[in-house]
Amino acid sequence: MRSKSILITVFFVLIGLFMLAFASVFFLPPRDITLKEITQSEAAHTSQKKPAALASSHLDSADIEVDEKVKTKFYIIVGSYKNLLKAQQKAETIIKDSNISIIVLPPAKEGFTRISYGEYSTLEEAKSSIMNVRTKIKPDAWILKRKISAN
Repeated sequence: MRSKSILITVFFVLIGLFMLAFASVFFLPPRDITLKEITQSEAAHTSQKKPAALASSHLDSADIEVDEKVKTKFYIIVGSYKNLLKAQQKAETIIKDSNISIIVLPPAKEGFTRISYGEYSTLEEAKSSIMNVRTKIKPDAWILKRKISAN
């Protein structure tokens, strides 16, 4: 009889603790987080080694070195081919059918030859043109950012 009453007491204590934890999570007002806590949290996460492609950084304009020999260009890609000849043929077909300017880009490191509707010096210029390209030429056109050496 006594073990039954102990079990019932333990059960109600556990229920009470569960309800208290539930109430503290869902019914207490959220705590304000300071900028210092956010910065410390970011520092803790960025201290782990990440692959360079996944690592993000916060840069001030004073931290950026300008390399006059490297320019960034943006392209609206309307085709990507493993074979250079097929890329050139597709570019000629689009030019013939649509009477528009198409650029065949040099093969990328991955081996793909891409064809582009134009070349843009800023992302904003490319974004302003892409909807027109998706409507008239290729619905799944996308923007490629490429660093070009000025040499």
